Amino acid sequence: MVQSQQVSALKKYVRATNFLATSQIYLKQNVLHKAPLKHSDIKPRLLGHWGTCPGINFVYANINRLIVNHKRPFLYLVGPGHGFPAVQANLFMEGSLSHFYPENIPYSETGIEDICKKFSAAYGYPSHANPEAPGQILEGGELGYSLSVAWGAVLDNPDLIATVLIGDGESETGPLAASWYANRLVSPANNGTVLPIVHINGYKISGPTRMGRMSHEELFHEFTGLGYEPIIVDDQDEQDIYEQMIAAMDRAYALITDIQTRARNGEDIVKLNGLLSYLERLKAGLVSVSLRAKNLKVTVNHTKLSSINALTIQATYKH
Repeated sequence: MVQSQQVSALKKYVRATNFLATSQIYLKQNVLHKAPLKHSDIKPRLLGHWGTCPGINFVYANINRLIVNHKRPFLYLVGPGHGFPAVQANLFMEGSLSHFYPENIPYSETGIEDICKKFSAAYGYPSHANPEAPGQILEGGELGYSLSVAWGAVLDNPDLIATVLIGDGESETGPLAASWYANRLVSPANNGTVLPIVHINGYKISGPTRMGRMSHEELFHEFTGLGYEPIIVDDQDEQDIYEQMIAAMDRAYALITDIQTRARNGEDIVKLNGLLSYLERLKAGLVSVSLRAKNLKVTVNHTKLSSINALTIQATYKH
């Protein structure tokens, strides 16, 4: 019953933020659809990428669920380009914009009209996160640095979970591709955790993405090879994607908590680069392997992956 209520609440929240994000990108007037939409309602110049906005809103809502359930500090870093309509939609919904800018952006229809009419307009709100946005720690403006910023944010910050949303187009940049290896440098004993989430919608600004053309099996092997524990959420599966995401976020949080607890109790946590998960999948018949060596023996004793990687955006308001 509790999960069904949470799924219902998450769906309503994400629909609302998707509506606000869409209105910011496309509409210069009639933003609440009080009259039938007309061509004259559409902005003459469209900025902001709609394709990334639903993913940003979806992750924002699910991070908020963990914050409410566990009362732990999270940082949400958003890497995909031109996704600020989604970020601003959440900042309005949670009341942050009205808290800091009560005169310009009241928590009312007037505030909604303000963020929609002024989005990507002169002296208005840009399509990237900006210093005026509540909770902003880095403006960005160039793709590829979200994951490295997340790793830096958790150093000497042991309670923080930095959740990083990475676009599949962004993942093809050199800085982002190199940032995956930083998991070798962060100790769970005295640092926080990075939880990376890759939003694979299949396309970047100029065409299809590499990850968008990979199978689940290929993605699993790539990320286990990088030292991560992959959890795949797929809207093409029979199970509702919101139920999948709740289970995925709960599993990630449980793994993070277990790893940090053991490391901080003095246990020598060993990174196995996905070996445990591979052995589990091998046992279940999900992968095959050809062995040529004789008398091969693999022993795994009291070991576990030492870090889970993440994405980040400020999300601390209880809905």
